[in-house]
Amino acid sequence: MSDPRTALGWSLASLLLLLAIGSGCKRSEPRPTRNEQGAALPDRGQRGAAPRPEPGSAPFERAALCRVEHGGMFLDLGGDASHARRSFLLGPFSDLANDTFSDQSYTRFSAPVISYDFWLNEPRDALEVRIRAKAGSSSSLSASVDQVRLGTVRVRSEAFRTLAFPALKAPLAPGRHLLTLRWAGRPSGDGRPYGMAEWIHWAEPGQPLEEYRPERESSLSADVVLNGVPRRSIVLEAPASLSCPVQVVPGTELSLGLGFWGEGSGVARIIARREGVPPQVLTERRVTGSATAPWTDVSLKLDGLGSSLVELELNATSDSPGGRLAFSQPRILSKAVPVAPVRAKLVVLVVASGLHRELLPPFGENRRLRHYGQLADASARFPEYRVPTTVVGGVVASLLTGLPPLAHGLTTPRARLPATVLTLADRLHESSGESAMFTGVPQTLAAFGFDHGWNSYESFSPVNDVPATEPLERAKAWLERALQRDREPTRLVVVHLRGGHPPWDLSRDEVAELEPREYNGLLEARRGGLILSSIRSHPRVAQRRLSPGDWVRLHAMQQAALVKQDAALGSLIELLERTNAWDDTLFVFTGDVATGDPPEAPFGAARTLTEDRLLAPLWVKFPHARFAGSVVPGLVTSTDLAATLATALGVSLPTELGSLDLYRLASGDAPTVGRPLLASLEQEYATRWGRWLLRGSSGKLPLLCEISVDPACSHDVFAESPLAAEALWRVTFDEHERQRTLDAAVKSVEAATLDKDTAAALQVWGD
Repeated sequence: MSDPRTALGWSLASLLLLLAIGSGCKRSEPRPTRNEQGAALPDRGQRGAAPRPEPGSAPFERAALCRVEHGGMFLDLGGDASHARRSFLLGPFSDLANDTFSDQSYTRFSAPVISYDFWLNEPRDALEVRIRAKAGSSSSLSASVDQVRLGTVRVRSEAFRTLAFPALKAPLAPGRHLLTLRWAGRPSGDGRPYGMAEWIHWAEPGQPLEEYRPERESSLSADVVLNGVPRRSIVLEAPASLSCPVQVVPGTELSLGLGFWGEGSGVARIIARREGVPPQVLTERRVTGSATAPWTDVSLKLDGLGSSLVELELNATSDSPGGRLAFSQPRILSKAVPVAPVRAKLVVLVVASGLHRELLPPFGENRRLRHYGQLADASARFPEYRVPTTVVGGVVASLLTGLPPLAHGLTTPRARLPATVLTLADRLHESSGESAMFTGVPQTLAAFGFDHGWNSYESFSPVNDVPATEPLERAKAWLERALQRDREPTRLVVVHLRGGHPPWDLSRDEVAELEPREYNGLLEARRGGLILSSIRSHPRVAQRRLSPGDWVRLHAMQQAALVKQDAALGSLIELLERTNAWDDTLFVFTGDVATGDPPEAPFGAARTLTEDRLLAPLWVKFPHARFAGSVVPGLVTSTDLAATLATALGVSLPTELGSLDLYRLASGDAPTVGRPLLASLEQEYATRWGRWLLRGSSGKLPLLCEISVDPACSHDVFAESPLAAEALWRVTFDEHERQRTLDAAVKSVEAATLDKDTAAALQVWGD
């Protein structure tokens, strides 16, 4: 029997709570609804605000991820989930506002032209667009589909009415289409909204207009009692369906109950849709409603779907005039055994800047990086570690707070970490622990807010004549004193190194020995940051690239700089071994923002969100050498690493963050479903979900690629992969909103004030 626990709370059941969110207005005396013959139908459930999904939830807990069909596609405009259909806009949405009045939820249009996306799974020969609307300052509304004008309807102001545009009698291919609404007839100077609308329905032509009963968000979930057993359920009035995308993983199963709510019977189907594969009916059950009819519990193994992006559809058909199909508590379960968390008296986090993974063991010419190699052998390696932004300070802030960039506010290079945001150091201090941070990277200097909360904080500007290894040397000295004084406190030490980033700490004689020997290019060790900055800012795009010889020299200087840092790293590890602290230490080595691939000149502040900049090295040496030498698959990010550090230190992060403990992942206790990972940079985004990558910026058509077969993302498959395209965009929108509205999120971005020393450090750095 499967463990009813779902990893990180990733379950379909929580969707029921969100689907109950409507306008926030409750019915005091719900009135029964009736079918065409006048028979009473079961109440659809009362409208009202439900609690937010539990922290750490799956995408299925969010209504924006799911599609409703009821006699055709249906979009409820009364909830925020409709914003996910706004032609790849991320918001905020000043042209629309949701409102409620007299038990009606609707949206107010503050702009004359609004567009919505709709997606087809199958080709259509004809289409009729219907809208439930009421006039504001405008008296007419026109519509077009893919720039084909449908016509204009008159809109009355006294009450909401269901209006139908002339049918579009033209073939529509599977995939994305665009519905554009235009309000007209507004008197000049009228400041009222152009109009209001409750919902949009894309119907088959010929369906009776007056008899349509919409499947609003508030009516999709209800407490259903069958044979005396109450369950929270998704309820669908046939013909209808609810579809949600999920990244399934092996060893899981879908568990739910089926029933018929009311008198009669119907057929419940669970359908799986995958890209390029015909729909697969996982189960089909006829259920009958009566006073004694029980729930029919179903458990469906998902192994046959492989590890893939799947749209799971709850489908309801019925030959009875009344009643509804009920799908109770749908959950994806795993048989994984829970893993006890790991604790450590000492946690050391070393973050190296500007590293390409191939410079390090087990790649590259690493024979001279002896201590890096030994650390790699003692660690679990996470090859799919991906940072959440290309803002260096944003990456480190996520490592230290557990918050994504959209929540802590470091989404631009000149943002500052607010003192109100609690770091691991702050939380450790509350439990009488000790912490220290040592940085040689300008983006984590005091001007950017990284100096608060520590027992000891020291920074070393690249302008000053100090070795790049100084942060490691100072960390060693601090630790040595602390261990001699008292071994009892739990301690956190964070070191931010230059890593492979210029300026490179090399002499002229050392540079002269590097490849290529006959190098006559521009790159210099001490002025490398300034030179690369000049190349990146060249007005001609073709001149922003490095020659093959420049790349050979750049990598050689990075490697030589790492050799010196390797010796300092070895000295720190030797101290821990000599003091018998190494075995119990959680020691992490990782990068911030990667170098990037040729030919474009590397580094620079807040570069485009490409995978060659987001994929960084991550090694975790767990206490007692657990999982030493192992390679742990699975997409993970900086907030997951922060959660791992917090657990080891015995401090708590907000449970709403939903991050994954990497010790648990290394133990084989993976999430029940695959998680999407969002990287953000102001209005840019790059979302990885399984083998797919969606990258773009707000309001523009994004690029989609299948990263497992196209690592460089050179072939855009957006148009030819509609299921993945729709799912990836929806999960991007949903995750962007979730991160931005976390309870722990800052209300506004705080700008850094740069003193002259910080400005000089950034200039030498090349930013």
